Amino acid sequence: FCMGVETVVDEVEYKKRIQQPYALFNLVLSEDIRYRVESTPVSLTAAKIGGYDGGWYKYRLPKMPMGILKSLYCFFADVAEKFKTEVLVRVYYDPSAEKYVLEVPEQKTAPGLVVTDQGLIPQYWPVMDIHSHCYYPAFFSETDNKDEKGNRIYGVIGSLDKRPQLLLRAGTGGCYVKISDVGKIFDENVSPSEDWYGIMKSQMKEKIHPIDSF
Repeated sequence: FCMGVETVVDEVEYKKRIQQPYALFNLVLSEDIRYRVESTPVSLTAAKIGGYDGGWYKYRLPKMPMGILKSLYCFFADVAEKFKTEVLVRVYYDPSAEKYVLEVPEQKTAPGLVVTDQGLIPQYWPVMDIHSHCYYPAFFSETDNKDEKGNRIYGVIGSLDKRPQLLLRAGTGGCYVKISDVGKIFDENVSPSEDWYGIMKSQMKEKIHPIDSF
């Protein structure tokens, strides 16, 4: 998304700006309380500047089918078993077809590392980047904080050899809002429209290049 120039606004101007399809600004409530606010057709993200997990988030698209999340669990488990590494998957929304699209970008993987130079698909809206931690617990590392600068949801799934753990957060410019309620993003009652697991699995051999293993 093209946001334009980042500016500083007060609460009155904030209420006006968030009605626009695209906006990027800093909301200043006091000398010590500032939020980076980014508004797009996908979401409204207001993340505290200089802090962590402070702010609020509103998802504006139709909720993702819970089948996407279940497919991610299964795919991440397959990669962990086959390669003993992490893996990254991107979730987009196709506004013309009004549906979600999953992509396994070409990447180098290791037990604690995923590296990709592949850019985003320009005709789609980026919704979520989610990666696995293989058999390690789910947490956002310092590497994640350095890499996850875009405006979208970021997720990590860990402990795939036990009871899987899931963490989600919304990001904007390196500021983050914790998403603790998965039900705000995913809907159990939405029927699957694609074989997401099959799509990801078909890309596994071509897209994933292990450089080390667990």
